[in-house]
Amino acid sequence: MINNPFTELSGSTLKDQGQARVLSNTPKDWKSRATGIVERLAHDCESFTMDDIRTAAGMYGLIDPPSPNAWGALMTSLRREGLIKQTGGYVKSNHPSNHSRIISVWERA
Repeated sequence: MINNPFTELSGSTLKDQGQARVLSNTPKDWKSRATGIVERLAHDCESFTMDDIRTAAGMYGLIDPPSPNAWGALMTSLRREGLIKQTGGYVKSNHPSNHSRIISVWERA
């Protein structure tokens, strides 16, 4: 039997730890500005995607975070805070670095 060092931790726990680590290493100013953008979209739009958030971020002059994983970690954080929720819908991403992968559709909680 292979000794797996992760048997004590679930995939969800590892994900939570990784996202917490990413957010703790992301500048507070970036998190604050990105949160404001998500809040604005949640208020103004019936639904939105990460592509919409990244487009709005560019329009407001917010550069990408040090780690691209900060985007997902931010969304998880805002979902847990009760600001946003997933609609259950999915669309193809238009963001070039996403290579047309499927992304969630979000709405105000």
